[in-house]
Amino acid sequence: MSLAPLNHAFILHSRPYREKSRLVDIFSLEHGL
Repeated sequence: MSLAPLNHAFILHSRPYREKSRLVDIFSLEHGL
């Protein structure tokens, strides 16, 4: 069993990733991307 899915899930649920992704979402919405 690979650890990649677990690492991916951990990254997705980490606070910095969530904050960065939220900023990217806001940026994308503001700039019509």
